[in-house]
Amino acid sequence: MSEILLVFPSEEGRVFDKMPPLGLAWIASFLESKGFSVDFVDLQVVEKDFNEILKEKKPRVVGISGTSHTRYKSFQMARDGLLQGLAECGVETIDPEIGDAFDPQMHEAMMRQDAEGMDTDHIVMVMQSGFRLGDIVISPAKVSVSN
Repeated sequence: MSEILLVFPSEEGRVFDKMPPLGLAWIASFLESKGFSVDFVDLQVVEKDFNEILKEKKPRVVGISGTSHTRYKSFQMARDGLLQGLAECGVETIDPEIGDAFDPQMHEAMMRQDAEGMDTDHIVMVMQSGFRLGDIVISPAKVSVSN
């Protein structure tokens, strides 16, 4: 089990050849000089899935670096890691479908709009997923509801 895991994502589409993550390497060496246990993974070189690495290393803290060419992958890795961690704690997403009946316990109506062929108080658009832990709604799904 590592205390800190620092990750540099691989670039989609390869605009540049492999760029050494020198900034992240500097941070790793600084943290080690302060007594922290650091694992460093460059996904340009190591061909492993980020979630596999998280399961294998079990870090307390994860740092994800990137460049303008890897920012989408960096954000995606952070989001996926967060959702996986929440799921492991029992948190579920609230993902309503268009046409579902509006449930004020699970959904927050952000606006109302006309929708042909749809009954009143049904979901027309999903703006953001919500989260719940068992019966407790942490954050309702944000939706648009039919008039």
